[in-house]
Amino acid sequence: MMSLNPSELIKQYERMRSDHQYWEPIWQDLADYISPRRSQFTTKRSPGQKQTEKLFDSTALNACDRLAATINGTLTSRAVKWFSLRLRNEDLNEIKEVDAWLEKCAMGMFGAFNQSNFAQEMAEDYSDIVGLGTSAIFMEERNAEGPAFGGFRFTALSLSDYAIEENANGEVDTVFRTFQLSAAACIRRWGKEHVGEKILKAFNDGKPETMFTILHAVLPREPRMVKLGGPATKMPFASAHVCMADKYLINESGFQEFPILVARWSKTSGEKYGRGPGFLALPDIKTLNKIKEKVLRAVAKGVDPPTKTLREMVGTIRNIGGGNTVVRGDMDNIQPLFQAGYFDGILRNDQIKSSELIQSIEKMFMADQIQLPPPVANTTAYEIGKRFEQAQRILGPSMGRLESEKLQGIIRRGFGIMYRKGAFDAPPQVLLEQGAQIDVQYEGPLARSQRLTEAEGIEATANLAIQIAQVYPPAIDKIDWDKMIDIVADVRGAPAKVIRDEIEVKRIRAARAQQQQQQQQLADQSQQAEAMGKAAPALQILSGGQQRGK
Repeated sequence: MMSLNPSELIKQYERMRSDHQYWEPIWQDLADYISPRRSQFTTKRSPGQKQTEKLFDSTALNACDRLAATINGTLTSRAVKWFSLRLRNEDLNEIKEVDAWLEKCAMGMFGAFNQSNFAQEMAEDYSDIVGLGTSAIFMEERNAEGPAFGGFRFTALSLSDYAIEENANGEVDTVFRTFQLSAAACIRRWGKEHVGEKILKAFNDGKPETMFTILHAVLPREPRMVKLGGPATKMPFASAHVCMADKYLINESGFQEFPILVARWSKTSGEKYGRGPGFLALPDIKTLNKIKEKVLRAVAKGVDPPTKTLREMVGTIRNIGGGNTVVRGDMDNIQPLFQAGYFDGILRNDQIKSSELIQSIEKMFMADQIQLPPPVANTTAYEIGKRFEQAQRILGPSMGRLESEKLQGIIRRGFGIMYRKGAFDAPPQVLLEQGAQIDVQYEGPLARSQRLTEAEGIEATANLAIQIAQVYPPAIDKIDWDKMIDIVADVRGAPAKVIRDEIEVKRIRAARAQQQQQQQQLADQSQQAEAMGKAAPALQILSGGQQRGK
């Protein structure tokens, strides 16, 4: 790893941008036709400038937005706790105190995400990965300098503003990005003593609104330079802000976890950037757009056709046609250049071709998979639920990379920040004594629907065992009912607090067994007393008979 020398950082950024530039032409095409909000690669636009001047058809835009919205609701819905925390050591997960603490931590993180701008920025992020194939989101803590946890702030980065590098494992661990700040904003953020000569001069010369390009580099530090629990300059990931104008290092800091989470929809071997559905759909998108443009022009000519008229009539009448052609010959009025129905055949063929292209584009954006078919008459709620589950499961393979590359990093960083700031209760003593690796378990609609098959299999087996036990009672012993309930409750998303731990269950069962034993003893005593009562007359008779026998 290189040192945080500003000149060297700029050189590394330029090397990273050289690879980035190979992709920019196709990203520009994708942005023009699929995601106009991000169309800043080879074409630079001013704020407020029109972004859709090339568009004559919105099929791709709608398909992209629909898929992005589906992913958002499937993976990170605000209405559902979409993740939970588990320990890699399953024995520790069985401890009620540990399970409850993990659930409380997850709920605290979920609340912090919902109170931040997470949902808004992730919507932009999902749109980027669907349309452009690569997305990045910057996760930081609000009021990070304070002793208490200040919440989260997320920023969906534009692909035109950052470049990435991978480590040996194919993971993105280096991101260089640029952004614009005024001289006044730089001074407010870092102070006069840190901003460098050019920024300070612009501010002192009465030009505080002068804009400067700031390079933000985030990259891993060498292991020997990392000090656990040390200052920001010794953290695992270095953070440096450089003013590009005078190559001045404004600020050096660091992060305990990598703060810029980059995901790729799919990735070709040897490439760092991803490819999304838009890459495959782009030829059809451009063709459809061209056809729609031609159709609109043809319709315009049909409604407002070019005309022809005699030269002698020019200047004597008001020409309101789409364009006038002067001819010689026998004419007594202005006539359209094309006869009615001239474009009908062309329009009919274009309409057929357009329908085929629309179907192809929507299929590439999974519209045929994520859109539920209209229910037929007498459709039950169960059938609708099964259709939803099937649609959710289809997205599974495509969402795996998003979970591993982005969501897992967001959750781990969120947990790290909140834990260090004391936002959680103290962990159970057993965790402090043994230590444990925390894993992420996704609980969103997609993950839930994928795991429902497991729950359904368990429930079906339990019902089968109950049926068999009616004719063969020992079959009931084949099922570990406690373990079955734990698994089904976990899959179904039941809160940990409704499931008793092993110790409490053993206590309750021991008390019940003792109570049953006492009741049995009382019942036995009662039976004995009753039997003695019934036997008393016989004893008396027997006793009397013996006396008479004497």
